[in-house]
Amino acid sequence: MRHPGFGLQPEIGLPDVILQYLAAQLFVDPSSFSAYGQRAQTRTDHADLVARYLAYARFDAATWHLP
Repeated sequence: MRHPGFGLQPEIGLPDVILQYLAAQLFVDPSSFSAYGQRAQTRTDHADLVARYLAYARFDAATWHLP
């Protein structure tokens, strides 16, 4: 699955084709996304879960020894 570059946010509409594709991969109805993430903490929690699952590391100058 490709990432659109940002997490789902209630104030940003996504093209129907993206929602349908994502819903098909998750086996949910596309309309279920209309209520997703109304609570900002939910979006943060889910992003953290994905980052841990994929072993993402935060990018910062201290970690990567940048000047």
